[in-house]
Amino acid sequence: MTYSYTQISQYLTCPRRYRHRYLDGWQEKDSRAAMLFGRAFEQALSAYFLREDAAAVLFREWSRCQNQGLHYSKGDTWDRMLQQGIQLLDRFCQDDRIRIRRPRSELQIKFTRRRFVEQMTSSPTLTPSESSTVMAA
Repeated sequence: MTYSYTQISQYLTCPRRYRHRYLDGWQEKDSRAAMLFGRAFEQALSAYFLREDAAAVLFREWSRCQNQGLHYSKGDTWDRMLQQGIQLLDRFCQDDRIRIRRPRSELQIKFTRRRFVEQMTSSPTLTPSESSTVMAA
């Protein structure tokens, strides 16, 4: 099993909260638009790496939040955040710098700093190596 920094931090802060969230599957209700949009965007990136329609996933996940009485930051609206999210996805896909060969099985990709630089400047596909670990959605 792989633990994220957030999981470890939450366990150290409050073991009961960790249990409720990660073992029992409880989720906190959040009305902050930025937080919920971030979760929807993470789902869209996950879909992208699984070679699914990332824009459709973003729209579907963000649409679930549309009528929840969200608290928006100054100048933000539901439509504006969706538009920005689609632009970010478009830019991410255009760059096409990160590819995971088997996204359903390779949840971690290991590579050295030198290998990372080589991959970023040449090939659009990251391959496993022996050093640092990068978490994929």
